[in-house]
Amino acid sequence: MICLILGMGFVAGISIGWNKAVGTYESYFQPAPGAPPLPEIHGRIFLDHDAYHWISYAREMARTGAWRIRHTKIDNAPFGRPVHWSQSISWLLVGAGWLRHRLTGEPMDAAIEAGALWIGPVQLVVLIGIVGLLIYRRMGAVPSGIWMLSMAAMGNIYWIFQTLKPDHHGLQLGFVLGSLVSLIFGGLGWVNVTASRERKELRDSGAAAHGAGLQVEPWFIPLELPGMKSARCSFAASGVLGGLGLWTGATVQLVGIGVIAMSALLLVIFMPSEVRDRKGETVSYQPGLWRLWALTGAVTSLALYLVEYFPAHMEMRLEANHPLYALAWLCTGEILMLFSGWKLKVWPFRRADIVRLLLFSAGATVLPVLLVAGPSDWHYLRTPLCWRISQFIVEGWSLTKFAGERTIPLLIAGMGVLPVFLLAAPWLASSGRTSLYEWAVLWMSFVPAFVYLIAGFMQIRWMSLYSGMITWLMVPVLTVLWRNSTRQGWPKTLLKPVMAILIVQAIALGCLQVDELRQISRGRTLRNDLVTRILERYFVIGLAALNTDGKMRVLTEMDFAVPLYYFSGIPGIASYYWENRD
Repeated sequence: MICLILGMGFVAGISIGWNKAVGTYESYFQPAPGAPPLPEIHGRIFLDHDAYHWISYAREMARTGAWRIRHTKIDNAPFGRPVHWSQSISWLLVGAGWLRHRLTGEPMDAAIEAGALWIGPVQLVVLIGIVGLLIYRRMGAVPSGIWMLSMAAMGNIYWIFQTLKPDHHGLQLGFVLGSLVSLIFGGLGWVNVTASRERKELRDSGAAAHGAGLQVEPWFIPLELPGMKSARCSFAASGVLGGLGLWTGATVQLVGIGVIAMSALLLVIFMPSEVRDRKGETVSYQPGLWRLWALTGAVTSLALYLVEYFPAHMEMRLEANHPLYALAWLCTGEILMLFSGWKLKVWPFRRADIVRLLLFSAGATVLPVLLVAGPSDWHYLRTPLCWRISQFIVEGWSLTKFAGERTIPLLIAGMGVLPVFLLAAPWLASSGRTSLYEWAVLWMSFVPAFVYLIAGFMQIRWMSLYSGMITWLMVPVLTVLWRNSTRQGWPKTLLKPVMAILIVQAIALGCLQVDELRQISRGRTLRNDLVTRILERYFVIGLAALNTDGKMRVLTEMDFAVPLYYFSGIPGIASYYWENRD
């Protein structure tokens, strides 16, 4: 609880600091002697242009009473363009604006804009709190506390939830990570068929763990397989979170589902067929859990698709959530169930299973085939024009193109020693002291972190997922290292120094964020993005003063259409949004 409070306070303090830094920069803009006064300012600046269109949608919802925005006049003037993105962020903004409106009496437009500043930080605090509580209940206070502090202090993580960048990226990270963690705590298909010891009693009393002959401390709890009821709840929760992820960002969550499925298949292929996790605990593999996972995820995805598009906007658009994603997930779950059940000898292999596997494999590949080779009208990102445009979008750059010679220093400054856990996890998994469940958790945590690291080097948009996954990988490594440390040897020698390094690192990373803000606020560091956003606003407000008849249309840089409309109401023509196809 102390670590959660510290994390919440730090996130809130950093967010307030960024808003003050904006005020400091705005104070630097003063008219030259003899020049006319600056125009009156209306509207806050945000670091990411996407924030302007989310807020514009939310304001339109509040003004019109509509709960879905399916067409916008922001760009592609004079016709406008369709909107296919999830309404999730817009709904959050309307909710935050309504709450602020009720508390302060501000007009809804102003309340939505002010409330937008806290959308990201609140998401981060919720993620830290929920996952931290789960870790505390299943692994103990030390892994939970270190994870909370690390998540709050890491600049790479905070940047996803940045107060000046209200967007869907934080939701995507939360749903992908939450889906994985739920599966891990659900036993990954393995359950303990005997009654489990009560963890709360062990934590409160510090009683001996009878199964392993270990002394259970309140600081750490050994990884134990769940019972069947708990496993079903965890798999269902993972499916629901994955369905929410498809709703907020289909491409990102599809990759997440694919990585999870691939990791699960690798576990099944290399996992022993018959094993007892620990003395006195009988282990059973339940392949039907994968069907439950896929079914709940597919139902959630399909339900949210209907909420978004039914009945008048159900086109074949694969850039966003679509029933084909649910179909692919259902078929993937059936493949996992059939293959794992046969491989681990839950049921005998039958010829009919070959036919079923082929059918489900065909169903699972329909979506990938259409994404790669289907009509471009179904997925605009496949068109040559879109590929050319994507070269100018920073999140599509490789890490080396983005950072250049600063690549390694940037990784070290962002994540410190956390990448070392990519080496520690396989080392611990290969130890003869590691139990089946620990082995599975280590590999299931390692594979996504490694995959997202490779993807992050190819496109920096994936580095946010890597940051979350590598921070999670730290948790099972610490827990397994602790259990092994009850015996003599390297683990016992390593545990305390590793814990000390991680705590010091969290403090150091937090101090780096504080120092960065101090340098910005005192004018010692020039943030080009802040200067650019302020200049954009002044330019647009000046342009609006010339739009006396309200008929102005502007052909400008593709990245400029949204702030142009946000601060002046003048629609642009070209933009980076894939719905703007004209």
